Amino acid sequence: MAAATVVPATSVIANLKLLNNYNYDEWSFRVKIYLLAEDLWDFVEATTEPPKPEDGEAEFKAWRKNNAKALYAIQSSCGDDTYSLIGGITTAKLAWDTLEEKLKPAKEELVPHEDLNTDPTSKDGNSNLNKNLAGHDSNSSYFSEFGQDQPFLDFVTNGDWDSAKEYLDINPDVIRKRGSISGATALHMAVVLEDEDMAMSLVELMAEEDLEIQDANGVTAIGAAANKGLAQVAKCIVEKNKKILTLPCLGDMIPLLTAYSSGHWKLARFFYSLTPLEALLRDKRQRWR
Repeated sequence: MAAATVVPATSVIANLKLLNNYNYDEWSFRVKIYLLAEDLWDFVEATTEPPKPEDGEAEFKAWRKNNAKALYAIQSSCGDDTYSLIGGITTAKLAWDTLEEKLKPAKEELVPHEDLNTDPTSKDGNSNLNKNLAGHDSNSSYFSEFGQDQPFLDFVTNGDWDSAKEYLDINPDVIRKRGSISGATALHMAVVLEDEDMAMSLVELMAEEDLEIQDANGVTAIGAAANKGLAQVAKCIVEKNKKILTLPCLGDMIPLLTAYSSGHWKLARFFYSLTPLEALLRDKRQRWR
């Protein structure tokens, strides 16, 4: 059996956008994927006390080594302003929990814009979309990678489908535009934010091949949905592009294995019922080379 190729953590983490005070959702999703791929997520998600030297030297050393790997990945992906929050912490679990407590944004109830309750076009010919753009504050978004189309992404991340749809009516190609750094599409962002209604609305307007777009880390939208356990989004994507069940969606894993490795058993069973046998056999052969 050929030896597995080991990719140093520094080379992977270096490609991630550093955690700051405004991008926790995107950061946590990407770092969790990395830790899952390296079999280190259990040391973050642990519900039991870590072993002590008196519990057995071998067990303690194994835990200490893997905890250090996970902690290093978390620390290395923090910016200067966020590293200070965990600088003295020695376990990956406590570091992760501390960052989540300090930086994870509270979910706010979305209130429809009052303009959206009126006729889409005002008497002077200016649409509500133009009004929203005029009053748009680009600093309100967690992401700023879309250039002149940034307002569209902000409509998506704020859950404002009516304005997003109106923008798409004028600029239809922006639905497949990728962020300049993350490589993520608007659909990726909606999935990361777990806005299922927004995600499914975007899928309806996307071409089959658009659903195969990968972000800078090689993650497709269905890979993100499988990791999050968003069953309705995943089903919506599969209904439009069944080929996607056989394509790598997170690293070298197909959607079935991504859902399984993330603990979403019902979604994994759904994928299993539709995934062609040859794709399962091919994946097995690749993993046992």
